[in-house]
Amino acid sequence: MYINSHRSGTLLEDMYWFDYETESIICHKLDEVKEQTIRSTHNIDRKLKTYPSVIPVHTHPSSLPPSPADFNCMVNYGYDLGIVLCHNGKVILYTANHCIDDTLWEKYVQNFLLDGCDEFSAQIQALNKFKDNGDIDFWEV
Repeated sequence: MYINSHRSGTLLEDMYWFDYETESIICHKLDEVKEQTIRSTHNIDRKLKTYPSVIPVHTHPSSLPPSPADFNCMVNYGYDLGIVLCHNGKVILYTANHCIDDTLWEKYVQNFLLDGCDEFSAQIQALNKFKDNGDIDFWEV
């Protein structure tokens, strides 16, 4: 699949936005130059506002779970579901009811790292704290 192979070996992400009612691609961002980030543009934001049924799909070259920014964008844009395609083959779906506090998330991650978790496990454990509160949900498919 192009979305997952075109950035292989880098920390650059790609993103597509799908309209799940029409089953069509609304727009995409394939030229990001900042690592581990997708920066929206005015044109993308304007276009997305005309579609009520959007699913964002993006890559995580580092194969980590959705970030606080992923969940917070979901809340801010009103998405129902998001999809992360990890370069190690994992696919993670996620939803959000509330924004995640970046500082608190980072504290959780650091505590789990100090307890001996690897980065992926530490992030999953931190996200589970927010999941337990009902703020977010995520699952691997």
